[in-house]
Amino acid sequence: MSNSAAFKGRLKRTRQNKNLTQKQLAEAVGLGARTIGRYEQGSSFPNERVLHELAEVLKVKTDWLSAKN
Repeated sequence: MSNSAAFKGRLKRTRQNKNLTQKQLAEAVGLGARTIGRYEQGSSFPNERVLHELAEVLKVKTDWLSAKN
């Protein structure tokens, strides 16, 4: 499984486990809900700053979320 495939699955599962909507997660990191949707579909990947903010809000490690490990 590629990093982007693992990332999109981890992002969606973790968001859902935290009972957050795409809109709620997007607002927490200063993005639009469509952007979160694109991340979860695998059509886009966040830059390092956004990745860090997503991990912080979701309370997971950045390396795990980005599937670097």
